[in-house]
Formats: sequence, C-alpha cells, structure tokens
Amino acid sequence: MLRVWVQPMTRDNDGTAERLADQIRDLWIHERRRREELLTQKPSTYARRGAVIPRYDGGTDSYGRTYKPLWPQLARHMVMNGINPARLIRFLFSTFEPQGPRDRRVYPTPNMLTSAPLRQKYDDYVANELPKKFEADLDSQARTASLKFRELLRSKSMQYTDEQALRLVLSDLALPLSALYRYCAAADSRHRLQDIRDQFMEPAAVQYLFERDLYDQFWAKYIPVSFVEMVDGVKNSIVGERIRNE
Repeated sequence: MLRVWVQPMTRDNDGTAERLADQIRDLWIHERRRREELLTQKPSTYARRGAVIPRYDGGTDSYGRTYKPLWPQLARHMVMNGINPARLIRFLFSTFEPQGPRDRRVYPTPNMLTSAPLRQKYDDYVANELPKKFEADLDSQARTASLKFRELLRSKSMQYTDEQALRLVLSDLALPLSALYRYCAAADSRHRLQDIRDQFMEPAAVQYLFERDLYDQFWAKYIPVSFVEMVDGVKNSIVGERIRNE
C-alpha cells in the first residue's frame, strides 16, 4: 500500500510527482527484495542501506554512464494513465519471463513498467479480474462497518451516541476498511466528521487516483463531488510538473 504523503495534498501542491516517485521506488525495492529472497532463500542485498541505483535514481554508474532519474517519469506515467503502481509492480514480477535464450535476466527492471506489452497484459487483467473484486470489496467493507457500528450501539456499559460509535468505527485501524471507504463514510455522515475526513484524505486520494475508472464504476454514488474535484487538481498539478520538467 502507498504510504500517506507527508505534506498536505492540495490542488496547487508542488513536488507531488517527486513524492510519488519516492513511494514507487520504495514499492519497487520492496517487491524486488521479496522476490529475490523467495528465490534464493537468503536475505536480499538489493539497494540496502539507502544505496543509490544510478541507472534508475539518476547519476553515474561504475562504467561512467550517466542517467536521469526514472522514478518521476514512472510516477507521471501511472497518474496520467490511472495505474495503481503497487498492483502493476506485483503484476510485472509475477508475469515476468526472459525474452529469448540470450536474455539472462532473473528479475524485471523498472523501465519495463512503461512498456506497451506489459500495459496490454495489465489492462486485460484489470478488465477481467478486478471489477468483481471492487464490487465485493465495497459490500464487504460496508458490512464490516455496519456490524461494528451496531455492536457499539448495543453496548450498555458505554452508551455511545450514533456519532461516537461512527467515529470509533471509522478511526479503528484494526478494521479492514480502506482509506477511501473511511473518507466517504465520514463525508456522507450527517455528523460532519471533518477530522476523520482530514485524517484519511491523502491516502484516500492516492487510492482513488490510481484506479479511478473502477471506483467510478462501483463507488460513484459514495464519492463526494468535492473529493473528485480535489483529486483532479492533484492530477493536473502532476501533469503540470511534467510539462515544466520537459
């Protein structure tokens, strides 16, 4: 899962692509290490202790070749195309195969994340496998929240009000509720739980931004228009960063 951004997310926020780029780098390193350790049954040393990867981080390698950073490019590519980076990275590693007998690569490389063949396979996967999951996830989260809410209201010792019970449900990180569900439930509540909305706005926006088509298909009536407009502003900011950097 993508981490919560450190700086507040706004329409005019500069540096958004760079923060996303750092998170995509972390996701890549985590999955690369995990796959290597599964294969070798040994601890991975890939990019350990903050090591720079010149080919992708930018810089000069041991052969004297100089590279520009790849991660910002990947961040903008995924935002503009509505691709979940964590899901795409896992998909690439799970489907990677060497290209011919002379290809001795054991693991994929980050630049493959923008390849047309991978995009085609990933789009097929999204179209065929994810819609049912998204619909089921919404139903499952709604049931979980409703059951916990009613359980709290039945508590004779605490005697929670509706607002207190809902606040406890939406802020309980032990419950399997996504940031987007928590944000939308808080926004939809007549109790106007602004602090809950503020708490989950950033991870909810990241969640929505990368798989917008699916959320619009199955969650549209739950997602506030103001939230969609805010995410549009963030996306435009990232596109603007690309234009300024080209």
